[in-house]
Amino acid sequence: MSLMTVLLGGSARELLAAWESDPDRALRGSRRELEELDRELMLGRRILVGAVAIAVLLVGALALTIAVSPGVGTGLALAAGAVGLVLVVAGGLLGVQVVRTGQRLLRAYLAWSNADRGDVSPLSIPARLLSGPGIARSALAACALLAAVFAWSFVYTGLAPGDPAGYGEGREAMAVLGLVSGVAFSVAAWTLLVGEIRSGLGHSGRVVGSRR
Repeated sequence: MSLMTVLLGGSARELLAAWESDPDRALRGSRRELEELDRELMLGRRILVGAVAIAVLLVGALALTIAVSPGVGTGLALAAGAVGLVLVVAGGLLGVQVVRTGQRLLRAYLAWSNADRGDVSPLSIPARLLSGPGIARSALAACALLAAVFAWSFVYTGLAPGDPAGYGEGREAMAVLGLVSGVAFSVAAWTLLVGEIRSGLGHSGRVVGSRR
């Protein structure tokens, strides 16, 4: 089983492949295909895989903090550093794949939305925003944003002159932990927020277009 089968359902993969190979022909399809992409956007499969990527990154960051911590033996520091780098790279690559797949799906959804000329009820806008998946994604985006701010504070306090947080000799370790986790949570927050905004605008555009 490939990673793509986990990130996208079978129908969505076929629609993406058709759209990317021949956009004009694919967009002449039925509204059922647009609804399939909409359902796929709201599913949490990419969020779950993204959470795994963040978890791998955080474990790698913890290993790197051990490698740069004072008082750690050379052998342990080298081993922890090697493991940490492997995990950070692996988690980063997995995260990049999640983001790329989500962007491909979003672009296809927006293209289908722009091509749709059917009637769409204005009530579908609040219904979409207040749906279970919509609320969950917005809440996750807010949590990721708060986590990113908290993580970047580790970087600042770890590198700020005078050691304001009292980390002592562990300042570099906290800065490394904050840097890796800050990047991970910042990307997650940005991806979720931008995805929600763009998909919401695409749906709203369909409603406005159907009223004309």
